[in-house]
Amino acid sequence: MLPPKKPIDVKQTLYHFFKLSNTMFILYDNLMDMPIQFGALNTVMPAVHSVKKHVKNSFVIFYEKDSKMAFKRNDVKTSINNKS
Repeated sequence: MLPPKKPIDVKQTLYHFFKLSNTMFILYDNLMDMPIQFGALNTVMPAVHSVKKHVKNSFVIFYEKDSKMAFKRNDVKTSINNKS
């Protein structure tokens, strides 16, 4: 059973976008209590664009696994996701 999804909270300005694998991504707000969207990139990117469009001053941080399989912030992709 898939976890429930949470609607975008316009009061949250910091969002976390994780690349779990080559085919699985997940987006959380800063509370990280429930995912906003998860699945393939073409499923999650519209949610990222919606956050950027509807949440004033929002900032999306992109994370990928490093060689030790730990999540690390990817500043290049974070920068790309936050261009106006």
